Amino acid sequence: MLPVRQRLSAPSPGHGAGLARQRLGHDHPHLGSLRWLAVHRTGAATIRHGIAPSRRRCVQHSDALEQHTTCLARLEARPDCSHQSWRVAGRDGNRSQLFARPADHPPGISTAPVKGRLGVAALTIRLADPVRDNAALCALARACPQGQRLRFYHERTDHWERCRHFERAEVWVAERGGTIIGAGSLAWKHVWLEGELRLVTYFLDRMVHPDCRRQGIGRALLEEELASCADSALCYGLVLEDNVANRRLLEATGFTPLPWPILYHAVVPRWVKRQPAPEFHLVEPAAERPAAWLDDALRSDHAMMDPSTQCGMGLFVLGARVPRAAGVLYRHGLKVVTHAPWYYSLLASWTGLGARIGEPVRTWIIGNLWYEDERALAELLSGIAAAALEEGVPLVLIPLTVNDPRRPVIARHTITRWGIAPTRVQLYAYGEGAGLLLTSRRAVLPSPRDG
Repeated sequence: MLPVRQRLSAPSPGHGAGLARQRLGHDHPHLGSLRWLAVHRTGAATIRHGIAPSRRRCVQHSDALEQHTTCLARLEARPDCSHQSWRVAGRDGNRSQLFARPADHPPGISTAPVKGRLGVAALTIRLADPVRDNAALCALARACPQGQRLRFYHERTDHWERCRHFERAEVWVAERGGTIIGAGSLAWKHVWLEGELRLVTYFLDRMVHPDCRRQGIGRALLEEELASCADSALCYGLVLEDNVANRRLLEATGFTPLPWPILYHAVVPRWVKRQPAPEFHLVEPAAERPAAWLDDALRSDHAMMDPSTQCGMGLFVLGARVPRAAGVLYRHGLKVVTHAPWYYSLLASWTGLGARIGEPVRTWIIGNLWYEDERALAELLSGIAAAALEEGVPLVLIPLTVNDPRRPVIARHTITRWGIAPTRVQLYAYGEGAGLLLTSRRAVLPSPRDG
């Protein structure tokens, strides 16, 4: 061990955590004239002591720092301390890495088990219990709205509601001190992937309580979930384009964003004046014969798609004997908008586009959409709008990737033609199937049950 020069001052009563300031120099060629920032985390706050390093090179040589420095700061033991760690940061504070305390830590400091680079005492990651954890997960969803410009959350009394529409599903939670502070769900299903029926895993309902973010909890959850889906040909998730935090988390864990975002084109049933055609009808649940015919019509033109019999609750068909157009119906649960642009409430009251801020709204999603010509598409959408009005649904969404050749035609029959931009969602892929999607020239057909 190289000699360490250190000066340790007495603990200051003004610092409630009772930490001692410390300044270190080191003879290691990469560590000369470095100054340290010690961070003491508790369940409620973060107290910083010391000065940030004078050079960013300390981040690049963080392994050497950990190996050659055995005493960074002396912290007095606290009974309420649930998280103690050391942070090495750059001068600008933007780059940092969090390390668990080394084995030969100073006396009086308890060492907690770690998840990756997260040293968190009493953090438990486990499978959720549908009975015991349901109320806590529904409350957590209300505290974690999605999006930035338009924020909303799913209003549910049963957190497993979406999971039950898949072949198999799991809900994982991160718990600290008996309180659930993070969660994420996995759903397994078989999809058509480059012409073959393959098992894939869909990642959904990912959230961490706002008061507990930037502590590595989301990454710890994600790594635990990835370990449980090694048999899947593809893992993927959908993220709102302005949800920067979630996108960075997925990219840091190895997920790759597809270069073709998904656009959710909207149809407002109240604005559709055309009467439905006589041969328009709803098959509920989707019958095997028309669904198989629809899959055959779409599968050759798309790199990935859900089987029509599994991804929805019914099948809209235009045509008596020979279908001229068809689409899969999925009824989504209630959503509550918590923040929106200034004009949202005006549109909601004037046009019936949706509920006001703070009020729940129901939506339909139409997937696996096929039509033989544009006239058949218009007649199919008019029938869907009439059916939505009967059930009191104010908004119907049609998800399509940017590179789908049918998108310009379908967009002309939605509110996009009036200059109202569709919601943009990014698809992230992980695993063997990610390479297939990235190299394919065919579009991905978003599943209506994915949301």
